[in-house]
Amino acid sequence: MTCTVRCAFALTLLALCSGCRGPKWDTPEDAYASFAQALERGETKVAYEALSEDTRKAIETRSKEISSASGGAVKDEPALLAFATGHRPQPLTQVKVARREEASAVVSATSGGETAEVRMVKEGERWKVDLSDSFKK
Repeated sequence: MTCTVRCAFALTLLALCSGCRGPKWDTPEDAYASFAQALERGETKVAYEALSEDTRKAIETRSKEISSASGGAVKDEPALLAFATGHRPQPLTQVKVARREEASAVVSATSGGETAEVRMVKEGERWKVDLSDSFKK
């Protein structure tokens, strides 16, 4: 392979990969943006893993309760319970940190002209979306 062909191949590969931005979890803003992007793309596994441990536990408990109450007619599928809303989310247009402490933060997220504050928590080295308060009875 000549140098010209190798260089052209390398540049093509670089161009293809530069548009491939995988999820990032190292800041509250990046983590929320990655979560929102996963929802937009229908990547429920990525979105579910982006939720805090407390949120996942709460969803799993609620999913078991619903399945049990239905006599098994409704399957125990926590991710489906969390994300099967029947509508596609609006693209995220802005996300910024409103408040931040060492292991928690609140981001202000704008989507479809609406702005909401969302709690984020740091678990290990990753920031996660914490919706656990939404599941308290």
